[in-house]
Amino acid sequence: MRVLIATMLLIGCGGNSVQPQSATVAVAAPEAPAFVQVSKEGTSFNPPIEKAELPDGAYYCDMGTVHYARMEKGDGKCPACGMDLSHDSPEPAPEAKPPASEAPPTKDEAPKEQ
Repeated sequence: MRVLIATMLLIGCGGNSVQPQSATVAVAAPEAPAFVQVSKEGTSFNPPIEKAELPDGAYYCDMGTVHYARMEKGDGKCPACGMDLSHDSPEPAPEAKPPASEAPPTKDEAPKEQ
């Protein structure tokens, strides 16, 4: 009888042993900001959106948040409030400067005639 009780204690009830599960937590990668659609003629936003949600090259009315934007400059004014539209154009890549030995001489460095 003691062997039977000891065996049941070792095996457990019904033979199912409960093993601790290791918890795996999936960490989501940071999402790229979702851009809103802005028409060439203009789009109003109600509620206003954040500037980061605008596509590159958009003209927008910046009052802390954006309530109007368009992809073409037009007259440069917001039709809703009359403010001047802001525009953040993508920054051009910096031009590579030629090495000093290949650069043309400046006015001060021009060879003097003798």
